[in-house]
Amino acid sequence: MKKRLDSMERVLDVQRQLRRIAEAKLGELERREAQLRATRHQLVDALNGDNALHGLFVDAMARRVKSVSREINSLGRAKEAQSKRLLEQTGKMKRAERAAASLDREYQAALEKRDLAELIDRMKPREE
Repeated sequence: MKKRLDSMERVLDVQRQLRRIAEAKLGELERREAQLRATRHQLVDALNGDNALHGLFVDAMARRVKSVSREINSLGRAKEAQSKRLLEQTGKMKRAERAAASLDREYQAALEKRDLAELIDRMKPREE
């Protein structure tokens, strides 16, 4: 019983680790998306500005805005997929937690039974 409980605890630790990794990946995607949005905002501001050299770079800046927008869309899809993976991982972790808690209750009950049996054996009068 103890081996099963220890094994389940290891599984639970792995599930927690996998969930943390999924959270970190989602966070990284969100940070990258925020950076790209800021870049796009700066480019659009530059396009709208009144700069003397502005006309020389309009085409290149417009292409860059399109490129950044495509990348933002791509990251949006990646974030959606990663969110689903995070939810799946959370579900797996919760199931592992419930299984570990159940095994722990069973193990504690077995220990209590054993301790009670030992106490009863010690209380019995000895026949000589």
